[in-house]
Amino acid sequence: MRSKRLVVLLAMFAVSFAAAAAQAQQVYWLDTRFATPSVNRANVDGTGRVTLALPPGSLPEGLALDRARASIYWTEATFTGARVRRSGLGLLAATDVVTGGSAMRGLAMGGTTTPLLWTTSNTVIGPAMRTAALDGTGQSVLATFGVAGSNPRGIAYQPPPSEFVFVADIDGIYRYNALGSGGMLTPLPIGNRPYGIAADALNSRVYWAEYASGRIQRCATGGGSVVTLLSGLPNPTYLTLDVPGGKMYWVESGAGTQRIRRANLDGSGIQLLNLPVTSYGGIAVVPGGVASAPDESPVLVLALAAVSPNPARREARLAFALPRAQRVRLSVLDLQGREVALLSDGEFAAGHHDFTWAVGTANAGVYFARLRTEGRILVQRFTVLR
Repeated sequence: MRSKRLVVLLAMFAVSFAAAAAQAQQVYWLDTRFATPSVNRANVDGTGRVTLALPPGSLPEGLALDRARASIYWTEATFTGARVRRSGLGLLAATDVVTGGSAMRGLAMGGTTTPLLWTTSNTVIGPAMRTAALDGTGQSVLATFGVAGSNPRGIAYQPPPSEFVFVADIDGIYRYNALGSGGMLTPLPIGNRPYGIAADALNSRVYWAEYASGRIQRCATGGGSVVTLLSGLPNPTYLTLDVPGGKMYWVESGAGTQRIRRANLDGSGIQLLNLPVTSYGGIAVVPGGVASAPDESPVLVLALAAVSPNPARREARLAFALPRAQRVRLSVLDLQGREVALLSDGEFAAGHHDFTWAVGTANAGVYFARLRTEGRILVQRFTVLR
């Protein structure tokens, strides 16, 4: 009897663990609206959404997940002052990595030789594929694109033993080695406008989305016949693969149909995800069967995250990071500097901490989140609407 009960308990534990792992699977995506761009994270069922607000007009586009270092990177594609930025997976604060660029588009995590990879489409300095170290140093051009109207967007990395970098340009799919040698893998009609691209190293395939033709296609990483997996999609842009989970995810940016959908790797079983999105930007997924730990990245500096959502109507999320244990007072001030809400006042361990302020009967207007620590005061401005 005891052994039978133990078997039942173990089975219940296994089911609970599997459910927890499935719930932990998360999607990261960019909201590219000009006035209110942001980086977002949520569970695949739409729950647990977290938003990191970005500067208005920053035009985020490429997105890449670095699970090994618990970080997310993205490009901000403005024609002057474009940059690559990063955040911990908790989306508490953004840090500049590469600055002073122009028209930065797709982004990928590379290998030892090319840790960070991105494309640029600027016609003045020339469309190109570029690389740098993860801290932004050692920038160089790996390849340039000389076709009239070149507009390289998506970029994908396939790790060794067959190490390749794939780029989607206006006239087809290109393949390069880590030294930048290579060229056209699969030519495509210019009117198709290939956009996002992803590599499946396990099955030696490369997938891409075609914005104008409304298709998702794939071919072998060595070239050959192109297979159409999905068609009739409203302007698909960036896509990503969850090979262990057997899924592909993509962003659709057609008028009135901005959304994220997923399907099996063969194109069957299309599902609409409950993720609010206004986007043509990048997407990344924590692979299936891997429980994510979005807030486990090491905290190196004191930080008070931008308040989200901003503007706030019902509630506002306030979050901060501590490099060491210390006393903290987190409060909300009105425009006259009066404290209208006290969210915390006490000792906190090093790490990330989240609070929610129920706006309640607060008047519409400008407010400030204030974090007071031992010798430091940090402030984030936000707005309440009615």
